[in-house]
Order: sequence, then structure tokens, then C-alpha cells
Amino acid sequence: MFKTAAKIDIVHIPYKGLAPALADAVGGQVNLMFGNLPEFLPQIRAGKLRAFGTTYLQRAALAPDLPTIAEQGYPGFETDSWYDLLAPAGVPGEIIIRLHAEIGRALSQAELRDTLVKRGLDPLSGSIEKFAEHLRSEIARYAKVVKEANIRID
Repeated sequence: MFKTAAKIDIVHIPYKGLAPALADAVGGQVNLMFGNLPEFLPQIRAGKLRAFGTTYLQRAALAPDLPTIAEQGYPGFETDSWYDLLAPAGVPGEIIIRLHAEIGRALSQAELRDTLVKRGLDPLSGSIEKFAEHLRSEIARYAKVVKEANIRID
């Protein structure tokens, strides 16, 4: 997404996990890296990495001093990580509804919410339909990226 937005030629280097990728970024073997802010903050604050910006449309609560990429000349640039629970298509609707309700109850507990926020997550809950809409929009967004970048499986 950033390569297309910035009209630059960069090469994606796949890693088997954050630790080796972060070590190579800190060590100068790679020049640019995207990842989750909570894992990068200690290195940024220690002066071992320089943050270009966050990929949210609004500044991150964990680092409000870091500008967004959108603020730096790439309006509308946004990508983020999200987590959800998915079940196989054949799971009965009443089970999905119950799981949704239980997860909503768990996310309403202050201790869990505080833990998630400290790890840079923004716990949200909503309707099953709203999540299905979000999932469809994410699929459409990344399908466009794959097509525009001519990404192929080797």
C-alpha cells in the first residue's frame, strides 16, 4: 500500500516473525519496516529506530507525538491490525450469537480493557452485522492493493 501511495520502488522482505525483522531494522540491514507500534516504541524511544509515522488516520494514543502517514503528505493512507474471532461457516447462528454476547461481556470488564489498551489495542464491540461489513470492506481494500501492485503467489 505504501509503495503505491508513495510511488517508490521498495522490495518486500518476508521474515519469520517480528523479532528477526526488528533486529535487522535496528541493525540497519533493512531501511524501512511496518509493524505494530507497541513493539516498536521501546526502540523508538531509545533512539534505535526513527518513526516515520503511524498508519492510523488519527494519532495513536500510545504515541500522540508521532504524526500519521496521512498527515505527512499521503492523505487517506490507513492500514491497521485488528483481531477478531471467526468460526466455520456451518456453526449454528445461536452459537455465534452466544459467543458474540460473551465476548462483549468480557470486553466490558475494566481490567481486560485496561490490559488491551496498554498493549496498544482499542477494544471495540459491535454487532455481528457491523463486523461482517468491516470484513467485506477489508477484503475489498486489500483486493485492490493486490490488483494495483500486481501481487502474485510465487
